[in-house]
Amino acid sequence: MTTSYYNFQNTIILFGAFQGFMLCFFLYNKKKGNPLAYLFFILFLFSLAYINFSYGLMFMKIYHIGKIPLSFPYPYDYLIATGFYFYVKSQITQKEKTPYYKKENYLFIPTIIYGLLQSYWYFIRIKEGDSRIIREVEASGFYTINEFVRFTFSLILGLLTINFLNRIKTNYKLSSKENKNIRWLTLFSWVFISYVLLSLVLTGITFLSDKLNINAFYFTFLTNTALIYWIGYIGYTKPNILFFKYSLDTQQNEKYYDLEKKIVQIMKVEEQFKNPNLSLSKLASLLEISSKELSGYINEVYKTNFSEYINTYKVEKVKTLLDNFEFKHYTLEAISREAGFNSKSSFNLIFKKQTGLTPSQYKKKKKQ
Repeated sequence: MTTSYYNFQNTIILFGAFQGFMLCFFLYNKKKGNPLAYLFFILFLFSLAYINFSYGLMFMKIYHIGKIPLSFPYPYDYLIATGFYFYVKSQITQKEKTPYYKKENYLFIPTIIYGLLQSYWYFIRIKEGDSRIIREVEASGFYTINEFVRFTFSLILGLLTINFLNRIKTNYKLSSKENKNIRWLTLFSWVFISYVLLSLVLTGITFLSDKLNINAFYFTFLTNTALIYWIGYIGYTKPNILFFKYSLDTQQNEKYYDLEKKIVQIMKVEEQFKNPNLSLSKLASLLEISSKELSGYINEVYKTNFSEYINTYKVEKVKTLLDNFEFKHYTLEAISREAGFNSKSSFNLIFKKQTGLTPSQYKKKKKQ
């Protein structure tokens, strides 16, 4: 590779750093919506940009300002993942409970330990006027191990973030706006996980292959740059989506959770949907709530009315029976009656509406 090629690479890496720094300032006015989320986001983004800035200068052989080393003891290695993790969690709180992020402050321990180590080595460098300590630490293999540890740490936090968001979607009743924001955070989390995995692979190539060493090293930071530019695109075009805050009503959702358990018992275990006389008021009576409450619950949670809600169970029952070897020789009409349908015409109409296929088409497809 020519020197001009690497200079071009260095320029892109440094531009990525400046893009990240500029976005931090650009989003300052947006912090009013959720200052804490902004703080954690800045920890994440600034740390990401700082990597590019630090290594971009190093690649250009700029190591000092006078006698002051440019590799300041800033523990970006672990602040990227912790900043991202707490950025997500600080946007969601529970009423009358300790905020999620305050329960896991211990996750900053790796940052503190590594920050203290870096500070110690940094002051030795200044005192001695030489990089002896850094050469010795590098020769010990510490930096290599640290790279794999920090990427593993980042991957674990990324997966914990996905798990957290999935639990929120499963256990809480969310508005359409809240669902939209959760989808955005989920996308952001998967992008972050993909970035960590790719960086981990490239780091492995860097340390395991002498021939590809420098190229893989550059690709690692170009991956960093790509993530910064993607975040920049979101930040400049849709800044309002980055910082929001809503409080989950734990008591209300515990009530919905208990109601859902009762419905599962009545509909899936007892199969009350087969009862031709089952009505909204009768199901509400079995659940010990009012018809209005049940209607509102079905509408909010399942986005449908009572009749279609019951038909969903019937259609699923038909599918189950078609997969059951014991019902292999049953006619479709017999299976529909077994699932609670009272007429062949309504069965065909409802089944096609919910599956897009007629019962016979569905059965034929299953055999293929």
